[in-house]
Amino acid sequence: MKKLRYTAEALASLYPLDTVAPLAARLKRLQDALGHLNDVQVGHEILAGLVSDAGPDGALAEAGRRVLGWHERRLSDREPRLREQLRELFEAEPFWRG
Repeated sequence: MKKLRYTAEALASLYPLDTVAPLAARLKRLQDALGHLNDVQVGHEILAGLVSDAGPDGALAEAGRRVLGWHERRLSDREPRLREQLRELFEAEPFWRG
């Protein structure tokens, strides 16, 4: 997603702004959402490494689970919108074909 977004932005000056802007905005939103998903996954990996020595019932483990749980609920609430954004991206006419 990141490479697609940055490539589109690099080529944007070759096309009329009104044809580039909608795709650029969609790509930015999706990159942000997918980045958040990745951050939560990495958070789980980091937490697993931190608590392995402290034991699964330690205060650090509990705090980490709570924080990650909050982020997961937030992601779950936003999943329908993410699916809609992906659908919109797949249906969008690329500005370079217009």
